[in-house]
Amino acid sequence: MVKAELKSYRDVLTNKKVRHHARMLRAISGQARWQVLMLLRNSENGLTTTDIAAILKATLSRVSHQLRILKGHGLVKTQRYGRNVVYALANPLIKDYIVLP
Repeated sequence: MVKAELKSYRDVLTNKKVRHHARMLRAISGQARWQVLMLLRNSENGLTTTDIAAILKATLSRVSHQLRILKGHGLVKTQRYGRNVVYALANPLIKDYIVLP
């Protein structure tokens, strides 16, 4: 390979977008987080932590932890309705990536 080609490959590998996508993939790589995303994908108005915990038969602590990670990576957003916090997908385009085989 020519040096120019190697430099081009190096530029692609160190690109900020590549690092960003790698972090996103790590964020959704956990089974529990994937389940939460699937539930939110199929929910029209979003779900509360209690709803998600009941559906997954998981503890509130576990679900809250997964939601915190997803929110930190910008995959879910929150909306407060009185005392309830409702979680939903942050971007409708995420639905295209969250599909069952």
